[in-house]
Order: sequence, then C-alpha cells, then structure tokens
Amino acid sequence: MRTNTLQLPASLQLTTLFSGVLSVRVTRVLVSVLVLSVFVSALALVYVKDLNRRLFMGYQAAQRVTTQQTVLWGKDLLVASAFYREERVQSIASQQLEMAQPTAVNTVLLSLPASDT
Repeated sequence: MRTNTLQLPASLQLTTLFSGVLSVRVTRVLVSVLVLSVFVSALALVYVKDLNRRLFMGYQAAQRVTTQQTVLWGKDLLVASAFYREERVQSIASQQLEMAQPTAVNTVLLSLPASDT
C-alpha cells in the first residue's frame, strides 16, 4: 500500500535546520526572549496590583466623603424642618413682625353674587 507523505527537501527539514551551531543560537535567543517575557510579565503584575490597591483606596475615600455628605444633608434637613414649623413661624410673626390673629370683630366675610352659568 502506498501512503501519501510529503517529502521536504533536505534544506527545509527540521533536523537539518536546527542542527549544530544554529540550534544553540536559536535556543539561546528563545530562552532569552522567554526569560525577558517572564520578567516583563512579573513587573506588569506588580504594577497592576499596586494600581488596583491605589484605586481601591481612592474608592474608599470617596465612599467616606459620600457618607459624610449624606449625614450633613440629613442634619441640614432636620434644621430646615425646625425652622419651618408652624409654631416657629407664628412666634416670629407675633414677636418680630408684631402680627396678631384677627378677632371676630376685625373679621369681615365677603359674599359673591351667584353666577348664572
């Protein structure tokens, strides 16, 4: 039986291409490239972890500021509601503006004529 196999010329076969001095040079270059890539990868990992830590610290600081602002806003709402209570408004009106509630004698009722529509 005949099998179809591709026969490469001797100049393109792997055994002759990486044999001798060329294989040592290629191996050294490949090992150097691999060592360099591992080193660069390790530096990138350290950089990304440090960047992540710094960003998380910034996020936590922003969360603290947000919480403080929310607490201040709540306090301001309480103070504002205290200023606008009806008793406070009536007290200021009577003391500082010298206003008084009208009596029955000072009250005038107006009636409007009935409309035909």
